[in-house]
Amino acid sequence: MVPSQFVTYEVAKKLFDLNVISRATFLSFKKEFAKVMKGLRKEATTTVDWDAVRDMFDFDDYADGVPINAANLCPSFHAVQEHVNQLGIDMNKDVSIQKRTSVFATIIDDARALIAQQLNISTAELAFMRNATEANNIINNGLDFNAGEEVVIWSENHGSNNRAWAIRQQRNPNIKIITVDLTGATTDQEVINRFVAQVKPGVTRVVTFSEISNESGLRIPSKDLCSEVHAVDPNVHVHVDGAQGWGVLEHDLQDMGCDSYAASAHKWFLGPKEAGILYMKAARITNFWPNNFGYDAKIILPEELYTDARRFETLGQRNDPTLMGLLYTAEILGTIRFTEIDQRIQFLVQKLIDGLLAMGYTLTTPTDPARRHGVVVVHFDNPDEGVALYNWLYKEHRIGVASTGGLRICPHIYNTEHHIDRLLAAIQEYNSLPAGDKSSKKTATRKK
Repeated sequence: MVPSQFVTYEVAKKLFDLNVISRATFLSFKKEFAKVMKGLRKEATTTVDWDAVRDMFDFDDYADGVPINAANLCPSFHAVQEHVNQLGIDMNKDVSIQKRTSVFATIIDDARALIAQQLNISTAELAFMRNATEANNIINNGLDFNAGEEVVIWSENHGSNNRAWAIRQQRNPNIKIITVDLTGATTDQEVINRFVAQVKPGVTRVVTFSEISNESGLRIPSKDLCSEVHAVDPNVHVHVDGAQGWGVLEHDLQDMGCDSYAASAHKWFLGPKEAGILYMKAARITNFWPNNFGYDAKIILPEELYTDARRFETLGQRNDPTLMGLLYTAEILGTIRFTEIDQRIQFLVQKLIDGLLAMGYTLTTPTDPARRHGVVVVHFDNPDEGVALYNWLYKEHRIGVASTGGLRICPHIYNTEHHIDRLLAAIQEYNSLPAGDKSSKKTATRKK
């Protein structure tokens, strides 16, 4: 028995009633969905069974490998991936416009409503993108600039945010790009001050930064920064790249006060690949031109640009089952509860950091929990050492991390305490190897 209050179930039932998915697909989904939700549906005071959550993912710890690199790419929940795959197979049996319109229009409205509710924004302010890169580039390409106007960026923004602005400047050489370097800023107020010092009323058009750096793990005090930038000039558009935060933090974008927010589903959200979101404050939407103009969700070419967030998602034909994956994933994460997810990741990160510090490593990532989240970066004076260890961990122990910034390790809810112990033991093993047995003969930088 599946309780009717679950949106994903209601959408699947509608798809079955519309003859979009087969009876076998619906019954298979219903059985699996009931099992998933029964395991997760708990009272607010009940502790999550993290071993049960781990079992919701397909990878085997030894036959496949352990992913500890959520900042790059995450596995999807097995139940979600299986249903998305089956929905695609069923759609292949009838690709008529009637069915595609029914599928897209049915799923997109419910997915938009649930995710908007989780972000505390209106549905009119949420557009579904193909990833955060596409959303960032809507901000980059969407404004008309006057000569001499400025854009303030953070030096650690993702390339889809920073390098894209450099390319935009090639088209409009009169735009001035101001880069904020936060090296040496040890408090949130110092971070805010460095940004605000670059904001010039009537001159600065955009301030854009990553919510959490994928290079250092530094977490920006987004709410206070948005507030202080707007205090200098309320017309400045503050855009936040939330690729490292969406799916693991309890978000209230209204409270954050940003003007737009971008994120990908394939990272911490644990969702389908080639999916993402763009939030745009309602009052700002018509300031921006879309990157694309094509069919909307109902496979209709609008006669005029929309004045709500749909303005940015007339992308033409899309992979309709992906929207079901977004909806299903959002419901699972919401059922686990974002506060629980946040605390779990902080717990695993603290265990990881304690182990790394005990071995004498220097971290680029702040050790203060208030100034970081899930991204942990180990510093190496010689970057080649980070690359060597990164490759050795995968080759010898099937542990997937990244060499970004040195050695980047990002645990998620599919990780266990055993995974962290196994990683730390593997690093300790690597350190004990004779220099000739490593890819590089030089050793990592150690804390004195």
